[in-house]
Parts: sequence; C-alpha cells; structure tokens
Amino acid sequence: MVFGFNTANGQDITFGEVAASDFKPVEEGLASPYSAEVLYRKEEISWLFNIFSVTQYKKIHERVRINKEEGFKYATVSNSLFGSESARHEIIKDLKAATYQLVDGVVITYPIADASQFEIVLEENSRKYSFTMNSVAPGSIVEYMYEIESPFGGRSSIDLQYDIPIKILDVTAQLPAYNTYDILFNPNSSFVPSIGNSRVDPSVLLGNRAVGVATTQVVNIKAHDIPALEEEPLTYNIEQYRARMYFRRTSSRFREQPLQRYDKSWEELFKEVSDEIYTNELKNTDFLRKEIPQSLREITTREEQVNAALAFVRSKVAWSKYDGFYASEQLKEVYESGSGNVGAINLILLAILKELNMEAYPVVSSSKGNPEPLYPSTATFDYLIVAVKYGDSWLLCDASSKLTAAGELPVRAANGKGRLIKPDGLTCWVNLEPDYQSEEITMNNAVINEDLSISSNVRKRYTKLDAYIMRSKIESLDSLDYKEIIDHDTEVGLEEISLENIDELEKPLEISFTFKQKGIEKIGGFYYLNPLLEEKVEENPFKLESRKLPINFKFPYSQKKIVNFIIPNGFEVVALPNSEKLVYESDVASYQYAISQIGNRITVVSDFQMKNSIIEPTFYMQWKQFFTSVIAKKQEKIVLKKI
Repeated sequence: MVFGFNTANGQDITFGEVAASDFKPVEEGLASPYSAEVLYRKEEISWLFNIFSVTQYKKIHERVRINKEEGFKYATVSNSLFGSESARHEIIKDLKAATYQLVDGVVITYPIADASQFEIVLEENSRKYSFTMNSVAPGSIVEYMYEIESPFGGRSSIDLQYDIPIKILDVTAQLPAYNTYDILFNPNSSFVPSIGNSRVDPSVLLGNRAVGVATTQVVNIKAHDIPALEEEPLTYNIEQYRARMYFRRTSSRFREQPLQRYDKSWEELFKEVSDEIYTNELKNTDFLRKEIPQSLREITTREEQVNAALAFVRSKVAWSKYDGFYASEQLKEVYESGSGNVGAINLILLAILKELNMEAYPVVSSSKGNPEPLYPSTATFDYLIVAVKYGDSWLLCDASSKLTAAGELPVRAANGKGRLIKPDGLTCWVNLEPDYQSEEITMNNAVINEDLSISSNVRKRYTKLDAYIMRSKIESLDSLDYKEIIDHDTEVGLEEISLENIDELEKPLEISFTFKQKGIEKIGGFYYLNPLLEEKVEENPFKLESRKLPINFKFPYSQKKIVNFIIPNGFEVVALPNSEKLVYESDVASYQYAISQIGNRITVVSDFQMKNSIIEPTFYMQWKQFFTSVIAKKQEKIVLKKI
C-alpha cells in the first residue's frame, strides 16, 4: 500500500507575480543593512510510504531581494544530492527560476538560462546541483521553485533561519499516517517558532486506486520577520545555533502489520556501526602486514611508535578532502591508489596499529560545521578518528591531517564528543575537545639604537595546536617568504628567519628572526615607548554591547612574552607602567603584567592564560570588561626624557 497526500494549507504567493512594491525596503528612505533579504520562503514536505520503501518530496519556493553586490551570492542555489546515477538517487525537478528588475516602474522578467544549471559529482554517492540566476544587479529580486525527490526518505530537518532575514516563512510537513514522529527544535537557537497542528484524511492508494482514508498529521509554521543568524566575533560552528526543525520517526504500524520501532538508543545505533566497521570495513587488511617497515616495528616507545605509524600512513595515502566514517573504497584499493577519504585513511591507521599490538579503536565523530545531534542518529556524524590506549587515557589520532601529532586533532575534527567503538559492540563517548593548553612563548632581546629605532632578536616557540596552526600557515605559503606569517611590524626590516622542528610534529615549532622597527615616539620633550615593542595596536574583537552566541577560542591556550632591552645613554625613565594581574571568573582566564628596572635594563613579562575555550553569552559583559582591560594594559607606555 502507498499513502499519497495532497492538502491545501493557506494562501500562497504565486510564482512570477512580483509587484513594484516588492522592490522597496520596508522602511522608506532607509537602506537595509543586509546584502539581501528573503521576502518569501515556503517549504512543503510530504512522504510516500509503503511497507518496503519511503520517498520524500520537498517543494521549495523562495523570493529574495538583492540589496547590494555582496548579496549576489544569493542568486546561486546549491543542493547536495545523494545516490549515484547508476542506482537509486535523489533528483531535482520542476525548476522554475527568474530575475526581476524594476525599470521605470515596470517589472522586467529575466528567466533562467539552461546554461546556468549544472551538476558536479563529488563522490560515488554524492552530487551537487546548482543553478544561477542571470541579469542580477543591486535592487533585483530573484525567485525560484523546485522539488527534490528522495528515494531514501529525504532529510530529517528543515532550516528555519538564514544568515539574512526572512520576511515571511511558511513551512508545512505532512507526516504520514501509520507513523509516529517527534517534532524537535534546536535548543541552542534564540528563535523558536510556534507550530500549528492539524489532521487531514487523504486517500490511501493501492497502485492508482483509492481504497480508503488514513488520518495524517500536518505540522505548519507561519512566521514573519525571522532574524538573521549573524556571525559574531570568535563564533565557531555557527550551525550549532541555527533555528531548525527536526522530524524524528519513532515508530510505524501499517494495517495488519506489527509495530516497528525506529527510536534506537545510542548503544543500539552504534552496535550497527560496529558490525559494519569490524565485519566489512576492516576485513582483508592482511596486505598491510608486509607493508609495515621493520623500523616501525622495532620502536619501543608507545607514543613514538604511534607518531611513526601516523607518518607512515600519511606517506602512503593522501586525504581526498572528503570526510566520512566509512571508507570510500575497499582499504586495499585506497592504499594502492594513494588517496582516500577520512574514514579510509584512519581505518588503515587502525589496522596498522593493531598489527603493532596496540589497543586501538575507531571513534565515529562529527566535523566542525555540523550541529549537535538532539537524539540518537548518525545523520550528523561524518568523521572517523582513532583512539590509542596510552596508560589511563587515550591518544586521539587523525592520519588525514598532515600536521598533527599523536594526541592532537585538527580543529576541524575536535567537535564535542565522539563514539568509541569496540569489536564486541560495546561503545562509549569520548571527549574530543582539547583539555590541554597550547602555548605561544616569545622571547625578545632588543637594543634601542642611536636613531631611536629598535633592533630585536626574537625567538618564538609554539606547542600543540598553536604549532599546528602555524605549520598550516607555513604550508599554505606560495613561497618561502615567511613575513606573511610573522606578526610583527615589518616596515623597517625583517631578516635572518630560521625554523626548527617544522616536520617533527611531536616537538614544539620554533621560529627565530631579527627585525628593526620604529619603536619610540616623541611628543613635546618626552619620548614614549611600548615596553612590549608592539607597534601594531591589538584590536579588541569584543565591541558589541551584547552577544547572542558564545565566544569560542577553539582550544585553551597561553601567550607569554618576555622582552629585555636597555635604555640608551642620555635618557632616563620618567614613568613605568605598573605591574598588575587581571583575573576573569575564578582564574578561568588571567593576565599577568610584570615590569622591572635594574639600572638601565628593563624586563617586561606579559602572560595571558586561557584555561577554557568557551565564554557563554550570559558572561559576555564581564569578559568584555576583562579583555578591554588587558588590551589597555598592553598599550601602556614607558615615558623617557633626555638628560
């Protein structure tokens, strides 16, 4: 039996009926601060069910006003589609799209050109379909309608918020008869709409013949003026905060059929993943036994051996830039081709570590950019790392990242919690967020020259994720011009740059260089010097009066700077900044500023410690006050005069 639904749900805005008034901002004479605005967004979801399969139909209708050139990106629409052309796959159909312009009070229509539609194959079972409206200019309106048909049951969520405002939102979901659903909303979002519920009795179809009725629940959201989800300084993974509605299918009972439950626990869900990984993904890995070099087998220190295994896998297989917690191909094929997705590379690492008699397990996780799951589901899990037993803790490893050592994950992979999976089906949560501090330590021995310029001999030391970030910057350089990555004023000159441990990932990265700068400013009869020798004024990213989203520093860190210099002959100190310690919330963060003078030698120590990585919006004002005081302290100057 197949159940078909077709219901009316209120007054619609008709495609193509664009009025001159649609081109005007809501408030006459006031320019919109947004590059574009959604004037109308309608989404309808329905399903066709039988006892063997489910097909989802999603109809989209959107009308967007482009206010500025920066808004031209909203004239291109992209959708990820699952399935391959040779098998079952999702399709986009019934596309209608146009651009409208208001010329001398008349609405001119520019239909979409066929050449503006294109499809890209991303992976074997993944494609991206895009279309772009033509004749777009500031003040234009773009409009499009299309339908996505999915033989896989489709998506289980609907976005209710964009990064631009939505003036009118109309969402309808016709939840199929004989099925039970939970309706959930993102609890991290500041916008939670009201929903309407009703029931209809569409026909129950047997083939094309109506044989009865089946009561169906209809969920509807009608809302106006949905605020934009705007990035705030130091917001990471903004998808965690987007307004979103989820449909969780919990059970079904078709006529004369037993009750079927789908609301599995995390344990049940990952038991299935465990069976797939250990039964299918990791089978036929014996080929790796003869590939492992003897030198790797002979290493006796556990952490050193793990790092060597990471280096070996990276030398053999490069990351294809695709994620996934299952392998993209059979592991032997990936190994021989030299390229694979995250799942494949780290499963190869896992097999090698087990061959080296280590206790190691896969950890299924979610990359940054994915929302936190509200219920047991693998929908947002798209990553796999390896956990190696190391004493009473775990070394988390990712061989798809070329620049992280054992025990470190790239920032893209450190997203909340992952599920560690054992062969017997036992699973547990593992914290992926770094619980250690990464350090940046700077030592600057400086000399003030006769012309009052300053010559500095600098040595910088980076550990853990600070080292990873700096190594990533170095790798991205088109040449060996390291001036781009050294955060110092280079107006006068930067030279003698040297790097240590650039490829030894388990060691701190060290960078040494010398440079000259214009460090002393004369005002009247006095001379002013920043004792930290920083000409660039650190910008305060926390200027907003309030925040809606947490501040996310990505990981705990410390920044320590020690500066030594000698006051030149013929000068004396009139005033020094005071030593001071600033503390935020029971030492969650602190800043220690110490300055001392012995004769004409001055030493300054600036030490910022961040023991957490998240500041919640409720504490924003306290944090803002603390951080503003830190920046003000760093900008205080020594006052000199000639004698």
